[in-house]
Amino acid sequence: MGRADILRVTLSSIQYMEYIFGMLLLKRINDQFAAEQEDKQKKFKHLHTVGAYYLSC
Repeated sequence: MGRADILRVTLSSIQYMEYIFGMLLLKRINDQFAAEQEDKQKKFKHLHTVGAYYLSC
């Protein structure tokens, strides 16, 4: 009996569903964070170059 079979035997469908929904929620949060981070980096890109100018003086 493989490890996956052992897990399937011990988890009920409800417990498995809760695990999968939790993983899907974390994936969604991660994807949203990455998209917003990319948007903010594009939006405030000019501030990075201005800050580098003042730091080099």
